[in-house]
Amino acid sequence: EVPTNRLVLQEEFNLFLSNSDADFYDFSSIEVAIGAFFKIKGESWARLRLSRLNLDFNGRRVFSGGAENRVDDQTHLNFRLNWQLHNHLALLADYQLIKNNTNEKAEIFDFLNYTNNIVSLTIQATY
Repeated sequence: EVPTNRLVLQEEFNLFLSNSDADFYDFSSIEVAIGAFFKIKGESWARLRLSRLNLDFNGRRVFSGGAENRVDDQTHLNFRLNWQLHNHLALLADYQLIKNNTNEKAEIFDFLNYTNNIVSLTIQATY
């Protein structure tokens, strides 16, 4: 969808299937996402993406919680900015947030419920 000449919206539906020789590594996932791309001026732009991901680990049994397979639900937020400083110089800023919740209730596996933040700044020069 292209609402204006400066804004683009994108909807996504992704299905991933992984079959390995070892059942422990088998998984399937479904992801639903929406993204927005906004052209600021010239070569400068911003992008925002929000997604929800469900991971079903087919070969991993949970130790508690009553479910057969381990299932994780993830929320992702990503913001990226590309700011053109000069003709051959740009500043890229990126922020990612990932929040994971698992159906594994055993206290020893509490580390599987996490929030991860990543921030990066890059200066890009082209010649």
